[in-house]
Amino acid sequence: MLNIYITNLGKYNEGEIIGEWVKLPVSEKELQEILNRIGINEEYEEYFITDYETDIEGLEISEYSNIEQLNELAKELKELEEYEIEQLKALLERGYIDFYDMLEGDICRLSGNYTFIQLDDRSPLDDENLGRSYIEEICCGDLSCIENIDYYFDIEAFSRDLRFDKDIIIEDLDEESREYYENMTDIEFAEDYIEQLGSIEELGQETLERYFDYELYGRDLRYEDICIASNYLAIVS
Repeated sequence: MLNIYITNLGKYNEGEIIGEWVKLPVSEKELQEILNRIGINEEYEEYFITDYETDIEGLEISEYSNIEQLNELAKELKELEEYEIEQLKALLERGYIDFYDMLEGDICRLSGNYTFIQLDDRSPLDDENLGRSYIEEICCGDLSCIENIDYYFDIEAFSRDLRFDKDIIIEDLDEESREYYENMTDIEFAEDYIEQLGSIEELGQETLERYFDYELYGRDLRYEDICIASNYLAIVS
């Protein structure tokens, strides 16, 4: 939505407010009819914008914005899908683009320079939501593709749970080996267990999901120039 209130500047300077709301986009004929109604003619040639309405937060229109440019912008906005509008809102909110960028040309080009991640709007706008959504959309939910996954794996929680399986795991070992493992701390045993598997990815997706620290991962993502907008879109520049 983009509505502007056009006011007759000459009449305004004389202390009289004559204007009309215009719902953009309009045709040239419709715009001329509006200008005629507010008295724009040879005597009163100038007009300006005294108010505006838009549902795109961050879109700021000045008094002397070019109406033809605004009209073209409104035409482009009308052709966009809802998700494209949401992307522009996110870019405006986080300062990646401004009103003048939108006026300069193809607004689809602006969002095409970024990757967007749709966060879960049922969760808070926090690091955990970012981490989970990023993995779901960028990695298709596959945690094994995460670089340095060991760093985000909660080995302490895993080791506490593995403690209950420890006796079963070592029961078939000889006495010396069993004694060796029994003297290990829970974390040491968990680390050795993973080492024997070959890699942490061998634990399987279900186990990785259970012990993966999504909050820490999301926090680190923010340091990689990822911002979250209030409409639950994360912007990857």
